[in-house]
Amino acid sequence: IKGGQNKNLDFHELMFGKSLDNDHANFYKELYSCLLCQDIYFNEMELFFASRKGSNRNMSGSIPTTYKECIPPLQTTDLVLLHFDEFKLNVLKDKYKEKPYITLINSFKRKVFLKACNAFTKDILNADTDKNYFNFYESFVGINEQLNEIKKELENPNTVVLRVGNSTNYFAKTISYLIKNNDPGLYKECFWQHFAPVKKGKTKPNERTMPKTRMIYSNGEKDYLPGFIKIQYD
Repeated sequence: IKGGQNKNLDFHELMFGKSLDNDHANFYKELYSCLLCQDIYFNEMELFFASRKGSNRNMSGSIPTTYKECIPPLQTTDLVLLHFDEFKLNVLKDKYKEKPYITLINSFKRKVFLKACNAFTKDILNADTDKNYFNFYESFVGINEQLNEIKKELENPNTVVLRVGNSTNYFAKTISYLIKNNDPGLYKECFWQHFAPVKKGKTKPNERTMPKTRMIYSNGEKDYLPGFIKIQYD
């Protein structure tokens, strides 16, 4: 992340720095195409009431949004979710063998990929359970327990936990907070281009206090920080 210092850096530069060739954006598209993710279909869906919590200065405010159709908690399905196209990877190895990309291509394996996913999830959990938010979550039924359970799941070498889905505020809240804590200069420089939840002019989010709100889902009995899924391998 610290490699990018240009106000006009694109998202690839923001994620990976600027140490590679200028054609790195095309390379990452080719690399990602080697990872195939199967669609997941579930038999049941459930409506949750979604609210944006923490809107006041003391984080006590609540802004109701709408009902969200979601996969019910604890629903499971059996499938091969991730597949690596070894043929395409070998083509890339030959194409980029004289460039620094080759190290990344050789590391693009299931074991490394899943380990990296869990390492990243641990980072975002640390951001979500920062002391400024941990007390905030105590006012909701079961959220702290859910986050602690996810942390335990991450210790299982056969389990991967990911954060997915629309309307979770995942990037504009958790990811931006993670970067704000680790590289405040990059966060400030790229706030309106990457981290602000809306375009400049429509509203005035404060880069100093943002992000402080979180989207909380409720089914009337329990509250949820949405978007977490667990993948377990035999």
